[in-house]
Amino acid sequence: MQILKSLKENWPSPLVERSQLAVFSGGLLNPKTMRNLDALKKGIPGKMRLNRKVFYPVENVIQWMEEHINEGKEGDTYGK
Repeated sequence: MQILKSLKENWPSPLVERSQLAVFSGGLLNPKTMRNLDALKKGIPGKMRLNRKVFYPVENVIQWMEEHINEGKEGDTYGK
């Protein structure tokens, strides 16, 4: 989706810290929800940690959003 690709163009870094996911996504992603999904092994792949900071490659965040976006369909896509 082109709209999601524009997120990458406007982000100043190749990485997104988990606590900044809401800022990066315009409020679509919640850091606490992502923490829970990571614990269930359903979160964004490529998670990295430096000290106490958790972060993801921008490309992986966008790809995860594209895979989980619900385009007019009802239901939860996390379990699929």
